[in-house]
Order: sequence, then C-alpha cells, then structure tokens
Amino acid sequence: MACLETRQQRVPGSLGEKDAPAGSNRTAAGESTRVLLDQGASADVLDAQGAPLLLLGLSTTRNTGIADMATIAKLLLDRGASATPAMDEQVKRIGRDFEFHREKFNPTLLDAADAGLAHLYRLFNVTPEDRTEPHDGHSAIALPTGTWQEQHAALWRSLVPSSGPAETVQGEVLRITGRIADESVRNGGMNWDDDYRAMVDALPRYLALGNPLDADDLHQARELAGAVIGGEGPAAQVDRLSELAIRWVGGNPAPIPLGSVPYSR
Repeated sequence: MACLETRQQRVPGSLGEKDAPAGSNRTAAGESTRVLLDQGASADVLDAQGAPLLLLGLSTTRNTGIADMATIAKLLLDRGASATPAMDEQVKRIGRDFEFHREKFNPTLLDAADAGLAHLYRLFNVTPEDRTEPHDGHSAIALPTGTWQEQHAALWRSLVPSSGPAETVQGEVLRITGRIADESVRNGGMNWDDDYRAMVDALPRYLALGNPLDADDLHQARELAGAVIGGEGPAAQVDRLSELAIRWVGGNPAPIPLGSVPYSR
C-alpha cells in the first residue's frame, strides 16, 4: 500500500484513452498497481486506520497526481474495490481544488490532469465541478444567496487567486479570513509567523474602507483580530471574522483595488 501511494505522488501520469488507461498510455503508477494486483494483492485492502486503499489514495491526491490516481482507481475498481460516498466526496474535493488552480496550472500537465479528472468523474459517477471564471476586477460583486459559509466559499472561487494577494480588497478580506481559519483552526497555528500577524492586523483596516462596517461590528472585528493575532484564536472567533468579512463585501459591491500589502503569504 505504501508503495502504491509513494508511486502516485512521485510520478506525474497522463491518460491517453477516454475509458481505460491501457497499452502505451499506461503510467508507471498504474503499472506498479497492476503488478501488485496480479500477484494477489487485495483491491480492498485497508490501512492501519481501517480506510480502504482507494480512499487513502483519493484523499491524498493533489493536482499533479490526478492522472495517476485515475489510472489506479480504474484498476482497483475493475478488480473489485468498492466505491463509497466518502470516495465520491474526495473526487468532488479534487475537482474543486483543480478548478481553483486551473488558471495557473502548469500548461504542460494540464491536458493530462483534465483527462484524469474527467475519468474520475465517470468512474465515481460524480457531477463535474463548474468552472468558475475569475472576477474581472471591474464588475460589481454580487453576494450570492445562502449562509455566510456558502457565500464565503462561492466568492472565494471568483475573487481569490490560487496564490498571492487578491486584486481587490473584497477578495483579500476573504483570502485573509480563509487563510487564518486554515492555519489557526485546521493546522493549530504551527506555521503562524509575522506574515500571518500582519494579515490579521490589516483585516480591520480593510473592513473600514469604502462603505465600512457599522461601529459595533468594526469594533468587534478589531477585538477579534487582536484575539487571534497569535494564531491560537478559538474557531468561533475565526468564524465571526469570516462572517464580518462577508457582511462588508455585501455592502461594497464596487471593487476596491488592493494595491501593495505588508505581508508575503
């Protein structure tokens, strides 16, 4: 199992066939998987935590590994591996990540990744992720319907670039709150540094631009920023900052150019 996973991460594959990765298009990852299966390895083998090999592979797949994962998934499913709802969710996650980074994806690997992703969608009967066009920096920003979490996720896809600061302040307040949540809540602040502190410190200033938050909300934003600036704020505080960011974006549909920023993350 470890061998299969190592291969998947190291060898960028490509899919040349629409339905099956065969013949000269077979990747090194697919070939190593096929050899192990031919030697009697179980397609439904579990890891130490009881997770199927296929789920483990999908959950660790990132953009450059999509083509190889599609090859491996086809082989495992053909040999009796069971598809599960958890695997479907991982395919959806792979699609969201890929579409988010598509604009800056390595063009030499794009076709293979695109084909691999389409193959995964077919294998798991998952509806392909919509391609979200980046905001043009000039049009009015419309707040979608839904909860603030759904609004944050939807606007993230159009206003936040795959790397570096956003072009607009609206995109940047979403990016900052998203980065803070990921680092302080998911990662426990392990990588918290001066750049993160500068991002948190800048957030209340951004929320005071244009049509600012009302006095009470802006005061709360400053207090919350002070509470999480060390990278250890409770999830509820980080969530509230994200909610306030959405409230500010909703009150500022006209894009505000960001300009330079005092941090590099």
